[in-house]
Amino acid sequence: GVVSKGGILPEDIRAYLRFTVTITTPSLSVPALSDYQTLLIEKITELRERGLHDRQIASVLKREGYQTTRGKTFTAKHIWSMRKKHGARRARLEHKPQLDYGPLSLEYVDHSPTYLKKVK
Repeated sequence: GVVSKGGILPEDIRAYLRFTVTITTPSLSVPALSDYQTLLIEKITELRERGLHDRQIASVLKREGYQTTRGKTFTAKHIWSMRKKHGARRARLEHKPQLDYGPLSLEYVDHSPTYLKKVK
């Protein structure tokens, strides 16, 4: 073991590694969709994958009794807007966060009892 004659012991000196990490991500500001919004997006996506255009999708949704989240009848403009907003939302959620590491420093701190420290 370490023998000390009343001085500072090695275990009294502690090393601290100090640094900062900054995470930048747009996905923290993405509000959750309601169940009905999710249902509409899935339905619109399904119809779009079948080759239907916005006007045709609006007609199908009207015929099947769907309404916008504000209770209005669907138009091609509603469909286009929902597809655009959902695409932007998906891009924010899929975006990988950017990590920036700040300055790195090593600091030694003397934790020995004050009566053992020399006064200058």
